[in-house]
Amino acid sequence: MRRHWLAVSPRTPIRETLQLMRMARLRQLPVVADGILRGVLSYAALVEAALKGQASQVGEVMAPEMETGDAAMPVPEAAARVARSRAGCLPIVEPTPDGPRLVGLLTESDLLRLAYDPLRSSAQA
Repeated sequence: MRRHWLAVSPRTPIRETLQLMRMARLRQLPVVADGILRGVLSYAALVEAALKGQASQVGEVMAPEMETGDAAMPVPEAAARVARSRAGCLPIVEPTPDGPRLVGLLTESDLLRLAYDPLRSSAQA
């Protein structure tokens, strides 16, 4: 699980986000406002919106409904949620009165690393 990640707000312009995702080579980004997870943005959805000119801000393109997990979730369950969501990542959240606070991000790459190097990765998970 990554404890440091890039995120954008729902008001971030599409073009700026597209440039960020290209430069950082990201396929998905969490969308966060005031520390609360608002959605997940996929690179594919972003490119489609940019090409069609149908949106100007991330909040218009992001997927607001998503699978999430918590830090105590067993790896097999987390992996199943990543696969089921088809988003390529699983936001790890803590519940708060204002909504789910993003505390980590589990990606397909994290799961692959764990599968190929279980001893090293279990210490980092």
